Amino acid sequence: MFLSGAFAPLFCFCSISILFNSTMKHLEEVGETYWQHLKVGMGVVSTLALATHGQLLHALIPCIKPPLDTDLKSIISFLEKRLPENRTNKNVDEDLYTVYGGD
Repeated sequence: MFLSGAFAPLFCFCSISILFNSTMKHLEEVGETYWQHLKVGMGVVSTLALATHGQLLHALIPCIKPPLDTDLKSIISFLEKRLPENRTNKNVDEDLYTVYGGD
């Protein structure tokens, strides 16, 4: 095995340390906590998954428009809003409130 013996734990520790430092640097750059960043990321993932199915439906049957704002213009607008320089956590919370309702 490539990493065996006394160096394996040191390599693993260094890798975890580098990963942690890189993660913290990125979170600081975008001004979010880990959980806020995860929330935004999961929202993007779920929207793109839905858009994939909408676009597939449209590709197979062109007369059917992609449902639920999964057309390309809507997806581009959605992604632009979620760029780190364009988002604040307040906007994400407001979007979720609008989509899912409140009180």
